[in-house]
Amino acid sequence: MFAFFRWLERLSLDAVIVAVLWGWVLSLLAGLTVNPATLLVLAMATWLTYVADRLRDTAPGREVPETSRHLYYRRHYNQFRTIWLAVFPMTVLLAVLLLPLWKVLWGWSLVAIIAAYLHLLGKAANPSQRLLLKRLMVPIIFTAGVGWMAEGWRTMESGAAVLILFLASLVNVLLISMEEGKDSLVPRWLPGFLGASLVALVLAGNASLLIHWPVGVAALYCSMVYFVLLLRIKGSRVDWIRLWADAALADGAILIVILQFFL
Repeated sequence: MFAFFRWLERLSLDAVIVAVLWGWVLSLLAGLTVNPATLLVLAMATWLTYVADRLRDTAPGREVPETSRHLYYRRHYNQFRTIWLAVFPMTVLLAVLLLPLWKVLWGWSLVAIIAAYLHLLGKAANPSQRLLLKRLMVPIIFTAGVGWMAEGWRTMESGAAVLILFLASLVNVLLISMEEGKDSLVPRWLPGFLGASLVALVLAGNASLLIHWPVGVAALYCSMVYFVLLLRIKGSRVDWIRLWADAALADGAILIVILQFFL
């Protein structure tokens, strides 16, 4: 089972699963009929974004982070680059054929933002500043892409869920950084930023209970899991931290569906 999740992580499919689940949930909360074409393009665009980030991190001549996924990308850099170059035009073609024009135009705007982010990331000389930029921008880009494709602004319920998705994604990446940074110097800003983000998630979850209680419950569930992970990180090592953090985020989306449509 763990070998299966390891391959999901290595192939950057874990983030794709989370994006599709939340895209599905946000569409439902926005009062829309779930469009498989939208979810397909969202899945492909999410994969392209994460692989582009990994390829930048593992490009020849760069110092590669000592994680399983980064080392795997370094060993198979040329293969991933070739696949990425093939998937990108396919994604553009499918978006043009299957999506309304305004979604396609926003997609290109997001591509420009991602390109600017990767450029700034390459310019950041200080490792602490580079990590801060990355940990801020990844949740922003992820939430913006999922929220826009699912039209998450259409109702208060979906808007609350978009906020929860952003905060939970932020805590997610900060927890991963805390665990993976144990063998190196953890930036001084990281523990405080993680604590503040977790508190913000709890507060937003409680506020969401008044707007749409399944969203609030999902947020508090993610908060509880992330708090337990944080305690474990401070006390000892947490194996498979990325799996547990991503699973909590995916569970949050599934929990909303269960609470809203089955209970």
